Amino acid sequence: MEQLKRDYRNGGIADVAVKRRLVGVLNELLSPIRARRGMLAAKQGLIEDLIARGEKKARPLAAATLAAVRDAMGLNLRALKGVYDGTPRTRTA
Repeated sequence: MEQLKRDYRNGGIADVAVKRRLVGVLNELLSPIRARRGMLAAKQGLIEDLIARGEKKARPLAAATLAAVRDAMGLNLRALKGVYDGTPRTRTA
């Protein structure tokens, strides 16, 4: 790598050669990722099922977290029930 850097800086290697080498390295690196994506995409409904299962697990945790945040900020809407009816307020001059 250091030799490649020196060659490039000294003008011994062209931009096109560096870019070709980069493309080769990236393709080699991404090849297994692309193969796995292709395999997963071929399985009908798998991704949707995984998302649905994740949502089912995450929803109660998210609800509890939001409730704790609201309580900590004094935004417990249940405590305000009856104080605000949801009607938009208008400004008075």
